[in-house]
Amino acid sequence: MKLIDVKSMNYSTKDKNAKGILEPRGEICLRGPGIFMGYFKDPEKTKEVIDKDGWLHTGDIGAINISDGTLKIIDRISSIFKL
Repeated sequence: MKLIDVKSMNYSTKDKNAKGILEPRGEICLRGPGIFMGYFKDPEKTKEVIDKDGWLHTGDIGAINISDGTLKIIDRISSIFKL
């Protein structure tokens, strides 16, 4: 798991919380043998979410609490609105 900066939404892996303590924020990316191999018979859609290094870009924005190592989801890159 790693976080990457999302400059368009002002999230950075160098962000600090209100107390001035490092609290990295960014898009959650995952990689591993059991994560996600791709969309069935849809290589173009797969290329949109898995980069050349094999990282799955979830579209979720996460923040890491440095003191205990927990990850919380705080936002979404693309908001989908359904009526």
